[in-house]
Amino acid sequence: MKVKEIMQQYGQASEQVVNFDKSTMYFSRNTQNQVRLEISEALDGIREAHSGKYLGLPMAIERSKNQVFGYLKSKISSKMQGWKQKTLSQRGKEVLIKSMLMAMPTYIMSCFKLPKELCKEISARIARFWWGNGNKDNKIHWISWGRLSKVKGKGRLGFRDLEAFNLALLAKQIWRLITTPNLLVSRGDGLLQQGLWKRVGDGRTVKIWQDKWIIGKNNGRASGMKPAECQLRTVNELIEGGKWNRTCLQTACQSMKPYIKELGKVIVCVVAVERKLKPPSTCFSSAKMIWKIAPVRWEGLTELQINIWRLWDAVMQSANKEQGLDRIKLTANILWQIWKARNRMVFHLESTDTKQVVDKAQLEWIEYENETDANAGKQVTPEMDRQQQHCWEPPKEGVIEINTDAAISARMVRTSQGIIARNWLGKIIKAKGISECKQGDASREESLAIRSALVMAKDACWTNIEVQTDSKGVVDQINTGNVQDSNIETVLEDIDDLRQEFDCCKFSFVPRKGNGCSHALAQFATKLVKNVEWENTFPMWLIDLVRKDMGVVTPFCN
Repeated sequence: MKVKEIMQQYGQASEQVVNFDKSTMYFSRNTQNQVRLEISEALDGIREAHSGKYLGLPMAIERSKNQVFGYLKSKISSKMQGWKQKTLSQRGKEVLIKSMLMAMPTYIMSCFKLPKELCKEISARIARFWWGNGNKDNKIHWISWGRLSKVKGKGRLGFRDLEAFNLALLAKQIWRLITTPNLLVSRGDGLLQQGLWKRVGDGRTVKIWQDKWIIGKNNGRASGMKPAECQLRTVNELIEGGKWNRTCLQTACQSMKPYIKELGKVIVCVVAVERKLKPPSTCFSSAKMIWKIAPVRWEGLTELQINIWRLWDAVMQSANKEQGLDRIKLTANILWQIWKARNRMVFHLESTDTKQVVDKAQLEWIEYENETDANAGKQVTPEMDRQQQHCWEPPKEGVIEINTDAAISARMVRTSQGIIARNWLGKIIKAKGISECKQGDASREESLAIRSALVMAKDACWTNIEVQTDSKGVVDQINTGNVQDSNIETVLEDIDDLRQEFDCCKFSFVPRKGNGCSHALAQFATKLVKNVEWENTFPMWLIDLVRKDMGVVTPFCN
């Protein structure tokens, strides 16, 4: 028989023999009894499987999943029935629901997708238990179960939405299947594929017409059929020199014209090859999360309902305690950084990581304290005041220092990069302004500016360089290798590959006032129609900025 032959071939290939004595076979209802007997005899008398469980799971999934998994309702109801006779407070009910009732179907939901009706019915029974009192279940539900299921941070109770929890467990299993291909295949593969976009990289493995890769489109694919005259297959054919080939997009591939603006959000790599798939990282920034990781603590600040007068009283009392003023100063700086992060989100749609907000507040506070202590009792002369306005420091002899910055013009929907290279004498060696028509993200554009600087240094055959930028978050991710933003992961991989091309390549953070030249150059580039590059002669306004950066007037001979 063919089935037995297949099993024998499987045993020979895997060295795992099927034990028919411990195996059972499931037949559909349409299979005749005579056929069942013949198959059973051909497979050494294998037994027929009926409805039952194996390792806590149903042995067979029939047409009606409500009937197959219906035992979950009775199991949860019986557990609730045992507690209805006992008087429980609302806090006690909350613990019982979260730790026991909603944990009971976890194993089943990690293997099967339960019907929506079943999830709703289980949630309804738990809701009646929550609002009920003893055996009296018919109580008014003052708040819908959907609102109670929201997280506690939003003022709710954090009960699980069973349908969403079921999908999350299945997605977790499927992710293991993708990252560990030697595991068994599950039906949930399509569920995960719905939320996955291909990262372009060099584009060699990304198919233009089949894969999901266009950020900004709901389905991620190029709509419409592939034109008969279009010979393009993979995305790398649309890329030239690490950039999108707009001529190719507009002429050879007419159907890609509507997506040219969206392609500005897709990052392509200039050096790195395709890496293995990685899970998307998430960045959730909120004031409460910031105060949880802040180095200064105020009682009640992270509670659900904040008493502002109690907090203000604590702040006033802290002023008379040891190091109390330091706590107040740092708190004020954190509040200021939260306000600026909020404004960036509202006006520029730029999200800021919670740790970055706290680190920046702490760094600025330390810098302020150091400056205050250093200048205490000193008489500020005009010469000292002039020097304090300029903090650019030349590199060591033999090192070329490259300052980079990025600018985003929301009004003109443009992003730009400013790059300027100077030697240890402060002399400009090369400067570049890059402008692109696209919507940008701050960390992404800053990392792209660093990558452009490395490409420029590589083309110029420099061997000993130091790259400076005023984006501390990007510098930390480059130096530590701990990528927290998946949107810039491809760029950071390029940067890591490019740095290997130099004998010495360092990345460092510099405050904005020490990065004035590249900042001004980036702002200037937002108004450009095409990129500019200076090597032998430089505009006077740029030379003046460099002189101000150094704090001295020096002749520039190019």
